[in-house]
Amino acid sequence: MKTYWLSFCDADTGENLGVCLIDVTEEDLDDAVAVFKRANRNVHPTESEAWVHAAIGASLRMKCNPGGSVEAIEVDPTQLPDMPRNRLIPEGELRRSGWA
Repeated sequence: MKTYWLSFCDADTGENLGVCLIDVTEEDLDDAVAVFKRANRNVHPTESEAWVHAAIGASLRMKCNPGGSVEAIEVDPTQLPDMPRNRLIPEGELRRSGWA
């Protein structure tokens, strides 16, 4: 399993749209990449990009992806044990909770 911190922002204004923490397992990998490919038909991830694209695909499937630009960073889940998974966390909640 790999865990990714996905940060979203409006592609035009740069406004922070929130973040989500996504867990992707080996079993989820192919299906999540397929979701990503359906949403981004002109993008063809390489094998080295598959995990990141799977995390983005999983965020689409779980409806915690608000759209816009996304940055993905693999993180150690033990460093964020209380942070919720698989839901969009707005910037204000991140700050109040001390995750940002």
